Amino acid sequence: MVRLLLLGIAVFKVVMVKDGSTESILPEFIIILKPVEMQRVLLCCLLILLFSDLCWSKNFEGNAAFFEYHIQKSKYELDTNASAIVLYENAIYTIDKDVYNKFTITRKIRRIVKILHKDAFDEADVQLFVIGSIGKIEAATYLKDGTSYLKKDMPAESIKITKANEFVTEGKFSLPSVAVGCVLDYTYETKKDLSTVVAEWDIQEGFPKLCSEIVINYPGTIKLALVGENGVDFESFDDSRLDPSTRTPFSYSTPGFSPSAGYFSKKWVRKEITAHVSEPLVYNPRNYCERIEVQIASMRNSAHGISGWKELSKNVSGNPIFFGNLKPNGGFRPAKLALSNLPEVDDKVLFASKIFSYVRDSFTLIKESLGTTRDLNWVFRNRSGNATDFHLALISMLREAGFNADPVMLSTRNNLRLMEIHPVISRINYIVTRLQVADEFFYLDPTQKNLSFGTLSPGCYSGFAWAVNDSGYAVQLLPEGIKDKLTVQARTVNADSTSHTLNVRAVYGRLSGFERRNEWQKDSLSHRKEIMMDLKGNGLESKLLHYAIHNLHNPDTSLIVEYQLKFSWPRGHIVFVPTFYQYMGVNPLKSTVRLNPVELASAIDVNYSLMMEIPKGMHVREVPASTMSKLDDRNYYKYFIEYSEESGKLIANTRLSLQNAFYEKEFYQPLKLFLDKMVETQQQTVIIENKQL
Repeated sequence: MVRLLLLGIAVFKVVMVKDGSTESILPEFIIILKPVEMQRVLLCCLLILLFSDLCWSKNFEGNAAFFEYHIQKSKYELDTNASAIVLYENAIYTIDKDVYNKFTITRKIRRIVKILHKDAFDEADVQLFVIGSIGKIEAATYLKDGTSYLKKDMPAESIKITKANEFVTEGKFSLPSVAVGCVLDYTYETKKDLSTVVAEWDIQEGFPKLCSEIVINYPGTIKLALVGENGVDFESFDDSRLDPSTRTPFSYSTPGFSPSAGYFSKKWVRKEITAHVSEPLVYNPRNYCERIEVQIASMRNSAHGISGWKELSKNVSGNPIFFGNLKPNGGFRPAKLALSNLPEVDDKVLFASKIFSYVRDSFTLIKESLGTTRDLNWVFRNRSGNATDFHLALISMLREAGFNADPVMLSTRNNLRLMEIHPVISRINYIVTRLQVADEFFYLDPTQKNLSFGTLSPGCYSGFAWAVNDSGYAVQLLPEGIKDKLTVQARTVNADSTSHTLNVRAVYGRLSGFERRNEWQKDSLSHRKEIMMDLKGNGLESKLLHYAIHNLHNPDTSLIVEYQLKFSWPRGHIVFVPTFYQYMGVNPLKSTVRLNPVELASAIDVNYSLMMEIPKGMHVREVPASTMSKLDDRNYYKYFIEYSEESGKLIANTRLSLQNAFYEKEFYQPLKLFLDKMVETQQQTVIIENKQL
């Protein structure tokens, strides 16, 4: 199912330009391009240009030759294994005033797709979610008919438009007679009130594309900001007066021009776009795809401007919908009353943690939405609110107690990341609190009941973020800044072969403890199942005798799991895997080639130790050698093992230390080999002979 999630979220209310202005405005457009090396643009593009299909991918309005040509084709040099290819797509965004003199954004979309394999049949089922309205839907399927084609129009009854909620409209339609070799052609139009976000266009997606265009028509009273992510530079090129057969650059933008007085247009064209390939250990593949986002930087006679992070900070710090309640007289009185219920302690960090725990434990989260319509008196009185209310309550209490605390706006790792060069506000989807105590900094999130003081959930460590006060400042939340710690210890408590038992104790760090608490509170049996799965491959029949979880509902202490295992020792030849706890039993990196960086959730520090007394009457014939695998001094895996015949004890100690959580694709091969070696080492076996009768 094609899902075009078109939910551009307006963060700010834009003050519209008054009528009657005669001021002459020149076209202004802030171009912000993030240069990232692009493996997709290779020297072979020069050869492709000579034999390109692109001469057929435009000027098709009423052009039968376009469809005849592509109906006959069964393979494209751009991607010979593709199940579908986008022949042409075009998005035209127009900012104009409606009959009520309000600015609106009208978007016209056209998309033409060639189906090359049955795996792409669901491209014929289109589902749209948009803020505003959907209309003017037209679609047709072109089928091969000898050397020509047959056009089948989509019947009107195939279109279904409904309101998903108060703001979102859902549109569905299915193109008829989809078959291998057919060409799908559909158009639609959406309309909504003007918001800060003007356009979001994914140039690179799951299928290759021959041509993708975006056009922005806008009045000169508006200054726009363009963010081009992971893309090539757009060459300036005017294609308005060219013969249709003229070959154009692979990526270009047309200069702004005035089709009417005071109105301007800008177009970007990208050709020969390879499909994005999904890879493991990537939080959001769209962060590595070519895309364009356009938003309003400023408007004439408008009080709001978002041409940079400083301007954004000023907007939200004084806006009552966001952080305006942190101004004097906004919420400090109820914060003072709340503080009076807490015993003050001399240790500043401890006192701050008590304030944090008070908000986390005694407030009820209504929903995790940004922005608020409540004042802090209501929030403190009812001890409830949304995510913004939680952080405003926490910050007001911390400030009242004399601490330096600010809200931080960020984009979570499963979302598109924020960019230092310009605030793409539609990406901001989360808030945390930054606390300074002397020279120490702590990041807090009271909305998550299982988070301890000074810890955020892994998704918050997405890099660049912005702290808000009157001027604002940048902060970096890097995944290397947190460490997933785990210590597992296993000890023999009874070495008799008929009742051989082992005690296991696992102590989780703050991050792994947070994730496990979330999981186990929902399913208390899930960990027991994991234990038994881990033990299946160790070569011994195992039985779980005793099991206990400590501090499951107390995130301010370590999460501890203790259990006891009984082993049955079969007669004869025994192949035993001593590392029956393995942090990563299978290497997720399989491919020999990597296109994107590798993203881990955090730094990793996992320690495992085993002290097993081998029952009397058994002979340990073979023990693997100790070894150490290293990426560098910060990233390594140690494997130490020894057996003492005198004491009958088998000792194994392992440690996985990965201090880096982000690996550029240039380091993919060493990382893959490292993980391959670690997984192989973990599977090493001890050979034991049981000669007991």
